[in-house]
Amino acid sequence: MSVDSSVELQQLASEFTSMQQAIVAREQAIEHQAFHDPLTNLANRNQLHRICEPWIEAGSSMAVCLINIRRMTEVNVTLGHAVGDEVIKEVAKRLCHINPNALACRLSGDEFVLAFKEFEHSTFDSFLTMLQVHIGQNYCYKDISLHLQFTAGVSFSQPGVDIVTLLRQADTALQHAKINKRDYQIYDANIDKNSIERFQLINELKEAIEQNQLVLYYQPKLNLVQQKITHVEALVRWIHPKRGIIPPDTFIPIAEKTMQMDALTRWVISEAITQYHRWQAKGVNMCIAVNISAENLKDEQFCHWVIDTLAHHSVPVSAFTLEITEDAVVSDPKLAVKQLTLLRNNGLTLSIDDYGTGYSSLAQLKQLPVDELKIDKSFVQKLLHTETDQIIVQSTLQLAHNLGLKVVAEGIEDKETLQWLTERHCEMGQGFYLSRPLPELQFNDWLSQSEFN
Repeated sequence: MSVDSSVELQQLASEFTSMQQAIVAREQAIEHQAFHDPLTNLANRNQLHRICEPWIEAGSSMAVCLINIRRMTEVNVTLGHAVGDEVIKEVAKRLCHINPNALACRLSGDEFVLAFKEFEHSTFDSFLTMLQVHIGQNYCYKDISLHLQFTAGVSFSQPGVDIVTLLRQADTALQHAKINKRDYQIYDANIDKNSIERFQLINELKEAIEQNQLVLYYQPKLNLVQQKITHVEALVRWIHPKRGIIPPDTFIPIAEKTMQMDALTRWVISEAITQYHRWQAKGVNMCIAVNISAENLKDEQFCHWVIDTLAHHSVPVSAFTLEITEDAVVSDPKLAVKQLTLLRNNGLTLSIDDYGTGYSSLAQLKQLPVDELKIDKSFVQKLLHTETDQIIVQSTLQLAHNLGLKVVAEGIEDKETLQWLTERHCEMGQGFYLSRPLPELQFNDWLSQSEFN
């Protein structure tokens, strides 16, 4: 063989080797892309399955912690996706440093997973506390300081449970934590049962509104100056054909999260108007308070509908009070003020409900076009036995009156509390001492026999 031929063979062999190396590198890159998140380089869902399935088959006591970073949509919309990407990369970095033995994954835009091969159930609360400390540290990007927060759902492996089921259970726990405004939730079977029932109620609520499965109960409000029942609060109940009475705490959050709050509130107001005329026909002059939500205030057509509906049915605006929670106002003060001003300018009485349980103060409330506030029952129920509650209620009464606001105290459960509030010039009171919420016929019977009639 000639020297030239030998050189050619060596060159061909070198090129072949380079080609093989390029193929291997490309295959490795393709495989890496298939099992890793391109933004953070963390493992993705495919890698999570690939690594965890052998753990489960080996009988390891696995734990899955599903983590949702809060308010990422607001960050992306307000500051831009470039900043949002930097936040996500920072979260990924922090997760990797929390526990070197954990598999850190990014599943989607704002969802991460930490998977543990061996982890004691009893130590997970302390781990979640540590997770809060690490994730919760402020993140500074250029001149912007962001307080990072998360919600987590946790599930633990059990015989016969695969990684798909573990992830679903962790997600169920996560959603439960969100609904109940908790930082985290550990999965148990009762949550799953509640989730299935909740899902069924979501589908059935629209039908309940349309088919009149709802009914109003009325709780009397005593005018403490006149010592007479002059107002009621209308409270909705769901009479389910199979489940019986479903309390509002169960279905109102569903209505708020499934865009059904508008239909529900309109039904309540329409029914309350009908009830007003029934009482008028009996010679009963009663003002009715109705609760409206943050979702109602976001709908600019809602306030016009209320005003037009009262006028159409010949109901004086003085006969209705609209109660709004503090949180409904705090969530978007500018829009809330605009909507409430429209209602107030048209003569409706406006009340802040559950005062003292949110984040607002009387200093903030003075900016709102409201007429009264309701002191939350948690400050009133043990009023005579708790000096702190007495100080809070007394100071609230004084400050509210200085701002020109009337005060309603809810949660009155005995005669002595009623007398204490009356002596301190609280305008209105309601609570179980007077009456629980009652359906129309029972309320009429109660009213006719009441000493405050």
